[in-house]
Amino acid sequence: MTIETLFKDHNRHIRFYLLKLVTKKRQELGVSQEEMALRLQLPAQTYKKLESGRVRIHQELFEQLRAELSLCEEELLDIVRIAKIAYANDLAKILSPNYPSC
Repeated sequence: MTIETLFKDHNRHIRFYLLKLVTKKRQELGVSQEEMALRLQLPAQTYKKLESGRVRIHQELFEQLRAELSLCEEELLDIVRIAKIAYANDLAKILSPNYPSC
């Protein structure tokens, strides 16, 4: 499964929840950001930027993260579901004031 097929929109909601999951799984494993950077063969600063959402995850990095953190497909599909709900909630907040009063 590619990151493009799983996260077609790759919008801010999906990135936010994916990075939350990555951070949570890393912490559950007791691995520091620096150690994870070494495992992924990235500079530590780049990995920190990744977790903070300032680096876009490409396919190769996505596969490395999945392997290192044992991310299962169901967890990733949950992210898509949660992100869709978050997007709908944000959209409702924007549109609600514009609906006519009954």
